[in-house]
Amino acid sequence: FSTSGEEESVAIHAQSCKSQRLSQSQYDVTWKSVLHHTFAEIARRKHPCDNPSFHDTSNVTCNGSVTLRRSMPLSLLSLNEFGVDEVEGGVSNPQYAALRRTFLTALEVVASLFDIHKTAKFIASHLLQPHSEGESTFCFPGYSDRDVIHCPKKLLELSESMLSEYRNVVEKFLDYARNNIDEALIRMNTHGKKMRRVDHDRQDLNLKFVGQGF
Repeated sequence: FSTSGEEESVAIHAQSCKSQRLSQSQYDVTWKSVLHHTFAEIARRKHPCDNPSFHDTSNVTCNGSVTLRRSMPLSLLSLNEFGVDEVEGGVSNPQYAALRRTFLTALEVVASLFDIHKTAKFIASHLLQPHSEGESTFCFPGYSDRDVIHCPKKLLELSESMLSEYRNVVEKFLDYARNNIDEALIRMNTHGKKMRRVDHDRQDLNLKFVGQGF
């Protein structure tokens, strides 16, 4: 995302980011990377509602981090299957309206749950995972060496002014997302249609090769 450029500002300088594995990180830790890990931590929080057999909602509100695990792209693809080619001006469309509500709810969930201490703990647990060949590890689209936070404990040592900056970055992102929700959904819808076409072309090519084999 792009707001004021603050998300690219430095949270922890490279020379201060040390770990047992690394005497010094090669890259500065940006607020953008911290923000990505914050979203990841919230989305992965365990919740009773994750259990399909859980039916008692009297003491638990099933509207927390579970919302962030819903698949937005798949929902957009289902819109295409219903014959909706464009989502521009489609707020009156019930499927699109529901999708929009889910998007906004997810943002409010982040606004109420983000916590730098839990983010740091999540990053630390990720770094301690064995990285054996073929094993899936945490990442996000565009994830690179620049995004790896080697010193999660440093997040627990941030000054009050830096913590204020962290809260400011999160809140500015949420404001940006709320104000640009329709553009984001249009882009996601366009990307979803493109991926469907790519998949159909791949299947057609596979069938063509199978046909040539007989």
